Amino acid sequence: MRKLLILVFILGALFSAVGDTARGTDWSREVEWRDSAFLDGPPLPGGAFTEADYLPPLPDCGLLWHYNTPIHWIRYAEIGDDAQHLFAGGTTYTEDVVGFSMFKMNGEGEPAWQYWEKGGQYAVCAARDADIFYGGFTNAMPGEPRDTFKIYKFHALSRTPDWTYDALAAGYYPFEFLDWYGNVVSCSDDGSVMSIMVSDGDSLAVLFFGPDSPEPFQVFEDESSPLEPWLGGPRRTTLSPDGSKCVFGNEGTGYFLDVESCTLDGTWDTLPCMWLGKLSPDGTVSVSDYPYRYSPIRVRRWNGEEFEFLWSYDLPGENMAWACGISRDNQRIVVGWSQTDSNQIVLTGFDIDDPNPVWTYESDIYRDELDNYCTDIEMSADGEWIVVGTTGISDSGPPETWVFEFSAPEEPGFTIDNRGAVLSVYITPDGRYMSSVSQSVNHGWCEGDCDIYAAYLDPAADLTPVSFTAESAEDGVLVRWEAEEGRGVRLRRVSGDAVGNTSMTDEFLPLSGTYLDRDAEAGRTYRYYLRVYADDALFHEFGPVEVECFPTGEPLALAEPFPNPAETAVTIAFNLPEDGAVELCVYDLAGRRVDILVAGDLAAGRHEASWDAGEFPAGVYLVRLATDYGSLTRRLVVAR
Repeated sequence: MRKLLILVFILGALFSAVGDTARGTDWSREVEWRDSAFLDGPPLPGGAFTEADYLPPLPDCGLLWHYNTPIHWIRYAEIGDDAQHLFAGGTTYTEDVVGFSMFKMNGEGEPAWQYWEKGGQYAVCAARDADIFYGGFTNAMPGEPRDTFKIYKFHALSRTPDWTYDALAAGYYPFEFLDWYGNVVSCSDDGSVMSIMVSDGDSLAVLFFGPDSPEPFQVFEDESSPLEPWLGGPRRTTLSPDGSKCVFGNEGTGYFLDVESCTLDGTWDTLPCMWLGKLSPDGTVSVSDYPYRYSPIRVRRWNGEEFEFLWSYDLPGENMAWACGISRDNQRIVVGWSQTDSNQIVLTGFDIDDPNPVWTYESDIYRDELDNYCTDIEMSADGEWIVVGTTGISDSGPPETWVFEFSAPEEPGFTIDNRGAVLSVYITPDGRYMSSVSQSVNHGWCEGDCDIYAAYLDPAADLTPVSFTAESAEDGVLVRWEAEEGRGVRLRRVSGDAVGNTSMTDEFLPLSGTYLDRDAEAGRTYRYYLRVYADDALFHEFGPVEVECFPTGEPLALAEPFPNPAETAVTIAFNLPEDGAVELCVYDLAGRRVDILVAGDLAAGRHEASWDAGEFPAGVYLVRLATDYGSLTRRLVVAR
């Protein structure tokens, strides 16, 4: 694994400031972020931004936290809200054990909040890029009568649901298991679409919700699809990242559904099946071992009309595939299987268009008393990072969660020693964060307790430090950054007060520059992230910096010193609402004035001053603008 070097200088204001923009600035260089512009030249006057809760410096690979819960069965724990939070659900027998749990990824491993109504099954899904989380709940165990079936929408800061839908009252019923053979709930990356598989009493139905309403905006019903509650019944539902397509399966039939029109694009008869049945995140690649446990692995791809057979791979001997991972770009596949004679776990990596394995990893783990197999495999978007969950033996024995790099699969680069069998794993598309859920009793149905592990990985850890700031300006929000090396940068913006609103620059921007987001609306709060790319795919994301876009017309403004940190010359821009006496000075942290940049009367408008930081020792300084109608302060770091 590469060593991590993260040193993020996030420099903000000490006091609130707002301002006016320069006159005559060249806006001709447009980049794709709706109607925003990339700017050259010195900084513009702007206001302050407030620092958010930043992730602390993290190792190249490391465990963030571990939480033990009395819940008997947690099948899924998903990371969402730009990797800020983890949402988990579980199955409980008792009335007083928690169902939904929300965690901060940079927290201490204790739930930020928990929510439950009574014992039962709680299924979850999380929007990757937005503060949107969905859940489904039914109160009874399999085989018992049920009098509750509800669907919820949450956000990370409150245990009170934003809305609740009583599916049972609307005539819909849950399946025998909400999450046993694949999660029946799924949502798009931005949370704008959520799907849940249900029964209308006789046949399969899929309900589609949005974040703003507790009523489904689409309902798909297939009267020709009977329901069986056990292995041949409904399986995992998958929404494409943009929420336009939904793929799900029932009774050995796979369905490919257009969400907007609620019509079938097609069906196929080889997924899902007995054990191995996996769809790519966008639902266009399927891997299965249909029709029985020792069948060859079959790979199919959607060609616009049907799932076209690509190739098959015969496992040697009577060995059985248990789990599979597919990269989001649909280019890589990893299959986990076990040897029946030795219970040895084997992993095999493939390129999508080639049935010949790229590599094979044979573990040195053998367990004689119980089956030994892969329980789950997930991959980053480009398929480079692979997280594998396996069965385990309580507190003893080798690690149960493995992390590999596809290009270097000789040994796991990072492992987690779970207390028992891993039930599921999860990795964010960028490969930076992962979770692993395990049960303390191996092969025990709803026995013992469960553990949730959160870990950090960094696929672009070799990138050098950056400076990254944002501030309010008259025409929007001004973002400024400096990076030393890389392919380029992209900016990502999330509206802090508008659920699901996320945008990103489509083009690579220079490693150092400023960017005016002219789509930022006055009175709203935004979070900005800076992605520094090592190449076209791998990146390290810095931030967030949070800024409130102030209304236009606010008079006095002091811009962030540029550059910051600085070694030599620094430019400091400021705006005056009216003529008058002005003093612009530099102070050290002891409050001593070390230099006077401006002292005298100035006309209203935009002004600039320069300061030679090279003549002063390295350290932190304060730049203070004082006028008869107010004062503002900025922080400046002098580096050597």
